[in-house]
Amino acid sequence: MTKFTSGPWEVIGEWIREKGKPNLIGYASRDENADPPRSDSERQANANLIAAAPDMYAALHKLVHSLPTQEDWDAARAALAKAEAGSPS
Repeated sequence: MTKFTSGPWEVIGEWIREKGKPNLIGYASRDENADPPRSDSERQANANLIAAAPDMYAALHKLVHSLPTQEDWDAARAALAKAEAGSPS
């Protein structure tokens, strides 16, 4: 497996970057050619999902490779909340 940039990641406007660093991970594109064009809320939701990816990976990895504890389930719920609403983890 290729190593990805470790988290946490955060959303700043339309940009996804390593939290507290200037290193960019991605951009939630406006993509005027999409059919139908993406709304601002859809682009924000996409950015939130991308930014939550490292948290979701870590939580899922722990759930799959160990006997999950309450803390593991809480981390999984927090990662999902970050993806769904952009809340910090």
